[in-house]
Amino acid sequence: NEEGVTSELSGLVPTLSVYCCNAYSDREVNKIHEFVAEGGGLFIGGHAWWWASQNKKRNAVAEHPGNRIINRFGISILPSSMNGGNFPALCPEDDSKHYHFRRALFQFQQHIRKQDRKS
Repeated sequence: NEEGVTSELSGLVPTLSVYCCNAYSDREVNKIHEFVAEGGGLFIGGHAWWWASQNKKRNAVAEHPGNRIINRFGISILPSSMNGGNFPALCPEDDSKHYHFRRALFQFQQHIRKQDRKS
């Protein structure tokens, strides 16, 4: 294409760097989780409001097919629309105020190593 980015229409294969899909099927949920866990990127899009309107007795955040994929990564598609507005992005300078699992894991690992050196 014009930007020099190569792309192909395929299923989820190990040679991809980013997998793009919609949020309306969780058919490949385990394969997607494994792909992302091994460093692959995921670009997923969709909404849950229609699903929620057709499944009133079910919990969209837990059971919507797209949420079955992305909940593991700490995000969810809400079953309703939000009011419009401006929502500022997180500021890198405020980084210490936000929980980040990998940073916490690294800090824990450093703490353990420090304890081992004292022993």
